[in-house]
Amino acid sequence: MSSAGPMNTGAREWDARTYERVSDPQFNWGLEVLERLELSGDETVIDAGCGSGRVTEHLLGRLPDGRVVCVDGSAEMIKVASERFAGDDRVRLFVSDLLELTPRSLEENDAPAAVDVVFSTATFHWIADHERQNRVRFRWDWFSSLPARGTYVPPAIIMLERAADLREEVFGPILHVVRWRAGELDALLDEIAANGYGLTLGVHSRIDATVDHVVARLAHGNVYVNRSMIGAVVGTQPFGGVGLSGTGPKAGGPNYLRRFATEQVVTINTAAAGGNASLLAGEASAAEQS
Repeated sequence: MSSAGPMNTGAREWDARTYERVSDPQFNWGLEVLERLELSGDETVIDAGCGSGRVTEHLLGRLPDGRVVCVDGSAEMIKVASERFAGDDRVRLFVSDLLELTPRSLEENDAPAAVDVVFSTATFHWIADHERQNRVRFRWDWFSSLPARGTYVPPAIIMLERAADLREEVFGPILHVVRWRAGELDALLDEIAANGYGLTLGVHSRIDATVDHVVARLAHGNVYVNRSMIGAVVGTQPFGGVGLSGTGPKAGGPNYLRRFATEQVVTINTAAAGGNASLLAGEASAAEQS
């Protein structure tokens, strides 16, 4: 294991110790993404936005003969991750803004310039990525400063060329907008259906036939028509989706009550009581008949 110091001034600093204690949601999302990653076990992988290294530990478990290059914009995160991977020669760690990560910068930090996989579950660089492509139409922090303490994703509006450009779930206050011609609705629905996610779907239309057509084409677990897309209370009421968004009962649905019930299972090994189990069964039948 080896680490290097900061290579740019654009990184945002974190309280890594606190993050380590409160990052269970990010940790769980990272594991879900990792489960979908196909690996042979001998690859060189960049963990872009490695944080304190919790998910990286599981990534290393998938790479018995491979290597991991851990990169994060926070020196504090890299410090904590360095402690976690002390003595592991398969791990290289250094600080970098992910947008400035290049083969040359990898070589300058004694990491291989050629890698097999770039693994990332970070949302924080998502807006900046699209700004470079001139797709961001609004950012809240263009008009108001973000709080001085803490790390935040500003609410933003991003214009996409097509729905297929959105290939992952983005956990943040980000609205993606896609424009399409009226006669190309089916092509749009095909792209939405193909991305593999389907938790919540909102439809705004005064034409019932259009609503019926959209709902019939998309298998999202929760559909809201001409209303806000807020239904179940997260952490209080169950809400299920489809595909990569997970499944489960819906709040107010026919299977909802069962989530509040406690089941009890009693299993009895009749042979452990001794004797002939078939005779015991026959005695029970005789007793019932009498």
